[in-house]
Amino acid sequence: MQSIIDIVVQWATGGMGRNCLRAIIDHPAMELAGVYVYGEDKAGKDAGEIARRPATGVIATRDVDAILALDADVVVHAGRIAPPYGAHDADIIPLLASGKNVISINGYSRPQYWGGERFARLQAACEEGGTSLLNAGLNPGFAGEQLAVVATSVCSAIDHIEVVESVSCIPVRNPDYVFKALGFGADPAEVDPNHADWGPAASLNGMYAEVLAAMARDINPEVHIKVFDKGVNAENLHDFLEGVDLYVDGLDFFAFSARKLVYPACAVKGIPATTAVPLGMGCYLSFSRGALAAQKVHVDVFPRRRSLVHLKAEAHEHRRRPG
Repeated sequence: MQSIIDIVVQWATGGMGRNCLRAIIDHPAMELAGVYVYGEDKAGKDAGEIARRPATGVIATRDVDAILALDADVVVHAGRIAPPYGAHDADIIPLLASGKNVISINGYSRPQYWGGERFARLQAACEEGGTSLLNAGLNPGFAGEQLAVVATSVCSAIDHIEVVESVSCIPVRNPDYVFKALGFGADPAEVDPNHADWGPAASLNGMYAEVLAAMARDINPEVHIKVFDKGVNAENLHDFLEGVDLYVDGLDFFAFSARKLVYPACAVKGIPATTAVPLGMGCYLSFSRGALAAQKVHVDVFPRRRSLVHLKAEAHEHRRRPG
C-alpha cells in the first residue's frame, strides 16, 4: 500500500518556524513545496540551509503570489507577532482561498467567537478553497505544566521548586522584531508592557479571550460573556464590576496595575474576591465581602516542613461608600 505524502509549505522561519521547517524536512510523510520568509537575508537561500539540514532544492522567497500559486496541501503559518490580534488574517485568508489548509501558531483556536465580518471572511475563504484552519498553539506548555512534574518524579523529598526560562535574543536576526515589536532596549517611561495596546499584549489578549470564552461555553453553553479587550483600567473599572456578585482573579501574574485597581474596588463595593496564586504546589486566597483588600502578601516557606506555609497579608479596612 502506497503511503500518502503531504505537500507542505512553511510560512516564516523565525525561532518557531525554523523548528517547524526542520521537522517537515525530516518527516518521511511530508514533502516541502515552498518556504516564505520575511527577511531579505533569507530570500534566495535553500530551505536546508535555513533549517541546518542538507540542501532540499526548495528556495525561500518573499513573493506571496509565488506561494499562493504552489500546489500544496497545507501551510504551517508561524508568522511573527503582529498586533492587533487578527492581523494575520491578511496572510491566512488568501492561503485558505487558494486551496491550502492552514495550521497557525497565532491563535485561531475558535474563530467563531469573533463572529461578524471577520469570521465571515475566514469561513468564506475556507468554502472557496475547500480548506480548513487549525490552531496548533504558540507555547506547548512544557516548562509550566510538565517539566516540574517530570523532574520531581525522581525526588524523594521536595523543599522548593523554581522554573526559570531565559531566552537569548542573539540568534534573532531581525532587529525590528527584537527592539520594536518586543520592546527590548526601550525607555520604560515610554513602553508599558501592561498596556492593552502594547504590541505583544495586543496580540496575546485576543488569543486569551478567544480560548477562555470557548472554555467557559464548554462548561455552560448559555453563559453570557462580556469582553474588555483593552484590559481593566480606571476608566472602565466601574463597568467591569457592575452587577458582579463574586470576583475571580484570573489576571496575568504581572498585571500589577490592574490588580491594584480591582481589589480595593471590590472591597468598597462589598464584592468577595478570590484568586489562585503560584505559591509552592498551589494555593488560593479569598477576601471576604467588604473587609479585605489585598495590597501585600508575604510568603514564608520553611524548608523540610512541607505542610507548613505561612501567609501574612497586610490588609486595608474599607467601608462601603454610599451609592
